Amino acid sequence: TEPQVPFGPGVPLTPAAIDPLRPDGRTEPRFNEYPVTSNLPGVGDRLVPWKVLRDAADAGGLPRRCIEIRKAEVTTLDWAITITKEAVEAAQSASDRPRAEIEQELRQKLSSDIVRCTQFWQKPDPGQDETFAEWVGKVLEEHFVLDAIAIYPRRTFGGDLYALEVLDGSTIKPLRDHRGGRPLPPNPAYQQILWGFPRGEFIADVDDNDQIINGYQADHLVYKRRNVRAHTPYGYSAVEQALEDIDVWLRRRKWIRDEYTEGTVPVAFLKNTGQSAWTPSQIREYETDLNDVYSGSTAARHRMRVLPPGFEPEMQDEFGEKYKPEYDLFLIKQISSHFDVTIAELGFTETGGLGSTGWHEGQAAVQQRKATLPTLRWLQQLFTAISRSHLRMPPELEFRFLGLEEEDEASADEVAAARV
Repeated sequence: TEPQVPFGPGVPLTPAAIDPLRPDGRTEPRFNEYPVTSNLPGVGDRLVPWKVLRDAADAGGLPRRCIEIRKAEVTTLDWAITITKEAVEAAQSASDRPRAEIEQELRQKLSSDIVRCTQFWQKPDPGQDETFAEWVGKVLEEHFVLDAIAIYPRRTFGGDLYALEVLDGSTIKPLRDHRGGRPLPPNPAYQQILWGFPRGEFIADVDDNDQIINGYQADHLVYKRRNVRAHTPYGYSAVEQALEDIDVWLRRRKWIRDEYTEGTVPVAFLKNTGQSAWTPSQIREYETDLNDVYSGSTAARHRMRVLPPGFEPEMQDEFGEKYKPEYDLFLIKQISSHFDVTIAELGFTETGGLGSTGWHEGQAAVQQRKATLPTLRWLQQLFTAISRSHLRMPPELEFRFLGLEEEDEASADEVAAARV
């Protein structure tokens, strides 16, 4: 350590170890400063409750429409179990034969695995009678609303994979080890919290001799987040990012609805000259009787107000003069941007002009690059990893969506040729 000098940085404090020491006398760093006893029910670092995200996803219709558009981008695509590029390149480097012959040979060698995996993914959850489109729609719902995808690989008594059951991600509590990371087997990594108490713990079973039997892998419960952050085990969904804009949108819609129901400004005022010498209570009683007789409406904006003497009425602008549709379009753009949805997909267009059509086409291309393709690549990696871990799919195969890019179109052509 350096000697103390005037106005120096000072001598650093000696670290006080709170974790187990390594053989060299030091400790591993913690991933984050998590809340104490964060593994207990009711303790965590989530700022937004899960129910708020569920309610916001269905609020006002606009967030729900954005979610359904993003889900349709995936559920309407074709997919296939194909040979990986790496497997073809590795086989080609060890042989001088043409690439087409090598691919054909690999396809014939792995045909049984291709058929087996394809048949499973056609109905990933037979217990719920869900096709791939229905099943992946549930996965995307959890992704866009919670960013907490929980998939339970349910097995048969013989140990084979029976179904991939999508659980409600809001019921799963990620546990932490002493460093703040995911506990490794055989320690539990996740708990399902139902009615405030742990109802399920996803760890390996043990016998009386503490020997692991019927052991599960670390990903027995597949829990995935798209937005992985270092300070929390939870993700950051599109709905959570859009909460503030959704709140403004709902308040805007409430103001519009109130103009047709409750209202804020009466339709007219009656000036009281004071000649009647009525008391305030008499004026109020007359106002109530007048509106009950002539208006026949309970809406405040369709009634008249009787002013006390000395007050002059000042008429406000009508609702049509105060309403600016450009502001609503601005709010729509803000919310849709969180979901990477263009306003053209929502049925709205920009103001007319010579470049309006080309602008929308350009926006569609941008949306394809920054939203659709990244999401599909992420899903491909997830489904490929699940297949290799639980379906015993060979590493030479992968799950792939078809018709996305030129390379995917080439793969689609290969699959079609193999079927012919």
